[in-house]
Amino acid sequence: MQPINDMNDIANYLRSNGEDLVPCTENEVAFLQTYFNISFPRVYKDFLLVMGKGAGTYMRGTDVFYGQLLPLRDYARETLEEAKLDPLPCDAFVFWMHQGYIYAYFMTDGGENPPVTVLYESGKVIKFDNLLEFFKAELHLDGFAKL
Repeated sequence: MQPINDMNDIANYLRSNGEDLVPCTENEVAFLQTYFNISFPRVYKDFLLVMGKGAGTYMRGTDVFYGQLLPLRDYARETLEEAKLDPLPCDAFVFWMHQGYIYAYFMTDGGENPPVTVLYESGKVIKFDNLLEFFKAELHLDGFAKL
């Protein structure tokens, strides 16, 4: 496997494995930034612009794509409240949910490749050094690559 240094490398790897990627448009990314009143980090914008509406079997069954993003923070908040866990930080952007009990977020503090926190309703927490590492780990979890 070629080294993965950015979202385009992940996209090229997925395409080489026969996956069809559906990108968001610049206008759709702008809509999301306006809706959430934030400026996305570069790595997340790149994700949206290369596969933001779908990526074949990559992350299938996970709410991470354009049409699924709007309610994720509310779902995470409700899950954390029900589990009696600490609330999300104010500037956390929830961009990923799996099966309604695992959530991932990054802070919207201006970093271009921010750290990612994964929260389970059980209270378990997994941290990734950055967003690209999170997306690379998803390649492994989905059976595409051995990391």
